[in-house]
Amino acid sequence: MALLEQEGRPVGILGLADHILPLEEVPSVEAEVAASELYPLFLRQPLVLVVRGEEVLGAIPREAFFRYLGV
Repeated sequence: MALLEQEGRPVGILGLADHILPLEEVPSVEAEVAASELYPLFLRQPLVLVVRGEEVLGAIPREAFFRYLGV
């Protein structure tokens, strides 16, 4: 998986599907969000981005999240 940037700004994700997913189609949460608030997102999406403003700090895959919860 790779974060694609254009002119220093993140614009998409490569590696989740057979095409580039625009950043707007990938759910994101602010870094300070509680883990309990992520659960509904992972029921529908394989990945959630962690952001601070427009800066992407990281990504959490669904498998890692559910492993963290012990599910």
